[in-house]
Amino acid sequence: AIAIVSMFAGGGITNGVIKLLASSDSIKSKEETISAALAICLTFCGIVAILLCIGAKDLSKFIFGSAAYKGVFLFLAASQIFIGLGNLILAIFSSRGEIWTFTKINIYGTLAGLFVLVLMIYIGEFNGAVYGLVFFPAAAGFFSLWNLRTGRVFRFSRVWIYPDRQLIFLLLSYS
Repeated sequence: AIAIVSMFAGGGITNGVIKLLASSDSIKSKEETISAALAICLTFCGIVAILLCIGAKDLSKFIFGSAAYKGVFLFLAASQIFIGLGNLILAIFSSRGEIWTFTKINIYGTLAGLFVLVLMIYIGEFNGAVYGLVFFPAAAGFFSLWNLRTGRVFRFSRVWIYPDRQLIFLLLSYS
């Protein structure tokens, strides 16, 4: 169930975001699309994070046979925002034809994730490996957010508006 909700958080709507942004000429329309996508992303990231926090102890017992790995699921809950926003931002870059930026984010995210994973394995063996694996998909999200600092893609203040319900349902239909 968590995987399904997580799919909505970032990956599920990306095809719709790419299509709507690439086919629109109006800045207002693009901002509305990003606003709706951001609302979906934040809502489902929040749902996933809450479910992971509530079930952290039980998930740890079920998967690892011990409650000692509860922190892994709490860390996964916190990383959901980076995973979801990272996928959304990558979709925005893709819709704009900024393949070099898209590729750069993926390369830097993969290299950073790999570096942290290897470091965590070295420092913490199995425990470190588990935390490193949780960090790995969030790494691209960090670099995606870093690329927004210039504001040339969009500014959160411009898309932080009440999203259109029909647009939300349209984007959800892509999931």
